[in-house]
Amino acid sequence: FPYTTLFRSTFTDTSLNALPITSVNGAAITTTSPKFGTGAFVNATNQYLSTPMTPAINVGSTKSWTVEGWVTMDDPTDTNIRIIAGCRDGTNSSGWYLYYEGSNYRFTFQLFGATSVIASKDFGFLPVAGTWYYFAVTIHASTQTLGLVAQVHMNNIAGAEVSLSGNPDIVPATEQLTIGADHFSPIIGTSYWHGKIDEFRITTNAARYALAVAPPVAAFDDPTLATVANGLCDPVGGSVVLMLHMDGTN
Repeated sequence: FPYTTLFRSTFTDTSLNALPITSVNGAAITTTSPKFGTGAFVNATNQYLSTPMTPAINVGSTKSWTVEGWVTMDDPTDTNIRIIAGCRDGTNSSGWYLYYEGSNYRFTFQLFGATSVIASKDFGFLPVAGTWYYFAVTIHASTQTLGLVAQVHMNNIAGAEVSLSGNPDIVPATEQLTIGADHFSPIIGTSYWHGKIDEFRITTNAARYALAVAPPVAAFDDPTLATVANGLCDPVGGSVVLMLHMDGTN
């Protein structure tokens, strides 16, 4: 196991939802070289995190939203698909997942609904093992077409916008969100994230970024009743529905 400084932890959602986070297969936090704060979620085999089945993270079919965070990879050349996060039903007919393709060196967002849609951003180079990379997926609600447009950001580069047809129910309220693996049963077992994940955030009702976005230079702020009321932390009209700093407690 490549990470020597570990402690078991309670993973805490610091959004106002305060969702309980389940540590699966002994998911742990490492204090070795987190991106920000005092720790990061780490997985070398089959560990991952999951949220309860809840409508709180259901981003709906016509809303803007953003999912973002930081990751490292143990082996950037691994040709298996490695899941950062995902939520889809057992028939694979609705939901989404975000993954890394080692064969193409790219972050990819895939949506399942009326049609299966993929948006991606190539690194353009071989990523370095153990190096932190920032990712963000923004879903822009288009008032002109009443559709959705997805865009994947990698560090300060934005991928091409991809239209999402069918306005699917992106996160079914009856399914779990998993971080570090895909809970869709035919896939799990080959798609665990091997590396670290830090500062994971989901925002609904707001596409936080347009065009290129510079990687954050500090940990995300926690939403509070005061900052939400003042339009700070949460974008205007938006809501942080999941916020994981991965710092944990002993």
